[in-house]
Amino acid sequence: MNQVSTSVVLVLPFLSKHAANSSQFYVDDTYMSIKYHHDAPSRDNADKSPTTDTGNSTSKSQAKPFPTVISADGQHPVVLLSTGYKQAGEEMDALLTLRSAPEKPLYLTDGLAANKLKFDVIHGNCLEHARRKFYALGKNHKQQVDHVLAELKKDYAI
Repeated sequence: MNQVSTSVVLVLPFLSKHAANSSQFYVDDTYMSIKYHHDAPSRDNADKSPTTDTGNSTSKSQAKPFPTVISADGQHPVVLLSTGYKQAGEEMDALLTLRSAPEKPLYLTDGLAANKLKFDVIHGNCLEHARRKFYALGKNHKQQVDHVLAELKKDYAI
């Protein structure tokens, strides 16, 4: 295990720099439970921990973000996964500090407010997430929603 972790430590800065200079990024947060993290209070101080582990069940408040950043340039896409306490937008801000490419990259997310960046990017929100909202609105605004969904269908016709 130590050999693998040493190799990752050597390769990660190179992959991060390569990913940072991509022209497009696809970013999302998935929530997962973290049982132990190096920044968390030690088990000896478990009574001082802000959350209490209740066994196998995990509430939403105990779940932590699991940012996924996909740099999709050319033949060598890079997928960076991170566990910890940061949202995907915070991870992207950190990644973009390594950027030397002058053009603004395309940054596609689910539209979550936490994914807004300090860096100047072309920000696009995922239409799949938006489409779901139209279905919910359809109960009260059927004619307008049907029109929007028909137009989206045209955009994706192959």
